[in-house]
Parts: sequence; C-alpha cells; structure tokens
Amino acid sequence: MIDYLEHLRRDSLRFGELVRAGSADAAVPSCPEWRVSDLGFHLAEVQYFWASIVEGPLLDPGDVEELQRPVDAEISGLFDAQSLRLVRALTSATPEDQCWTWHPDGTTVSWVLRRQAHEALIHRVDAELAVVGASTAVDRSLAVDGVDEVLAVMVGGYPSWADFEHDGTSIAIRLTDDPASWQLSTGRMKGTSPNTGIAYDLEGFTVTPGAKDADATITASAAGMDLWLWGRGNDIAVVGDHTQADRIRRIAAEDTQ
Repeated sequence: MIDYLEHLRRDSLRFGELVRAGSADAAVPSCPEWRVSDLGFHLAEVQYFWASIVEGPLLDPGDVEELQRPVDAEISGLFDAQSLRLVRALTSATPEDQCWTWHPDGTTVSWVLRRQAHEALIHRVDAELAVVGASTAVDRSLAVDGVDEVLAVMVGGYPSWADFEHDGTSIAIRLTDDPASWQLSTGRMKGTSPNTGIAYDLEGFTVTPGAKDADATITASAAGMDLWLWGRGNDIAVVGDHTQADRIRRIAAEDTQ
C-alpha cells in the first residue's frame, strides 16, 4: 500500500529546500514559461487551495479565497507554511471525509491525498532540474500509480454528458519493471457541458487496464513512463506507429502542467 502522505511530506520538503537554494530567476527547463519563483508560488498556491478544501471541508471551490503572491524573497516561506498546513489538514481528516474535487469520481479526502502526492513529486522533479540540473530517483510503486493516475484520472475518459467516438486506433502502455499495463483507445470526445453551455470536440482516449495487441506499444520503466507522460523526460521505446507516442503526449499536455 502506498503511503501517499509520506511521499507528499518528503517531496514537499525537498521542493522547499530547492526553492530556498535556487535563484528566484533561474529558468525551469521542464516548464519553460516559469522561473523558480513562479514554480514555488504555483505549488504553494496548489497546496494552499487543497488545504482549504480539506480543512473545511468545503464542497464549493468558490469558497476558497485567492492566495496573494508575495515578493520573490518570501515565496519559499509561503510555500513552507502552506505545505505544513496541507499535511496537517490531511493528517487530521479521514480518507472517507467528503470534500470537493474537480473529478466526478473524486468525492473524498483520499482522492486529494493521492493527487497531491503526485503533484508534489512532479514539481520536486521540476525544482531539481532547475536548481541542480538532474532529478533524483522516483519511487517505483508511486511511479506505477502515477502512470495510472495520468491515464485514468487526469486525461483518460470523458464526462457523462459527452460521447466518445473511437477512431479505431489502439495504444498499449507497458512497463519494464512492473507487470501493470494499460490499453488506450483513441478518438474524439464530443458534447456540450450542461454547466457552461460550451460545446466540446476534443481529441482524447479511453483507458482500460491490461495491454493487448495494439497499433503502437510504448514501453518504459515506471518512473520513465510517469515522467514522460508529464513531459519531464523522454526515456521511452515505441514499437509500431511511432506517431502515436507524440499523439499521447499532445493529449496529456492539455491536462497536465
């Protein structure tokens, strides 16, 4: 069983150390539009938001007040405070406590805990790439879970009000250091949101566990696959239609940051 809280603590601590040690103006290679100070405030803002949701617990994100960005010199302190607050909120809550999330299947604190462990991991990697030029190891079990989260939660699937039109293409995702695998069926999601009235026609995919024969098979270690899906690495191998790897990254890039 994955100890999400421990991973969140550890990666957040490392992230805070890097933000303090690095130059506020240093570029973040994996997020070219950001400086280290932007990265620091981003994760401070994310952890502040979810701490507020869990502490409430809140069922409406509109009840969270906007976090004001301080001067660059104060961002590391802001992050430390909000990170500690998030860990305390998650420790005080039970996994079954109800709260708001943006995902239709995410209605409890356990969903937030999983999401925030992966958020801290990915941005810890960003901070390492920016400050020391290389990332440290990613826990294999957490990385396997991260691949599943990106495919099944962050990107795959479609809302109940939309239809999915499969285009006949399939992609297998396999890991070199774990038996977990996934089968992706690509196509387009079409529908109109009943909440906003906005009509959507987007490229996407559905995902099921267990890879089968496919038009393309993408293989990597668990850590390599997790980082590749998040746009933080390119250590993958592709058999079959190589253009499908670019397609998956393009789709994933729309839902990950």
